[in-house]
Amino acid sequence: MKPFGMIPFFIPHVGCPYVCTFCNQSRITGQSGISHLTPEYIQQTIKDYVGTKRNEKFWEVAFYGGSFTAIHTDLQHQLLAPASEMLKSGIIDGIR
Repeated sequence: MKPFGMIPFFIPHVGCPYVCTFCNQSRITGQSGISHLTPEYIQQTIKDYVGTKRNEKFWEVAFYGGSFTAIHTDLQHQLLAPASEMLKSGIIDGIR
């Protein structure tokens, strides 16, 4: 079995109305917001991670931070659509 290659995207505090002292996701990730997560950015980041190592790993995209299932479905689709296109085209192997 191939090793996993994880392609992380951080959505700090999105979907979570709290900013707990033990969970300062913006400080941990160095990001405050998700305006940079455009479809183009997501697809280019995936391509940058995979590069020429497509067949060396089982590549997965993952969204970290926040509470993904608590965000509005329109935003979920906006974030998942570019990754889904890369999955359908065979550039990545999964989305978690």
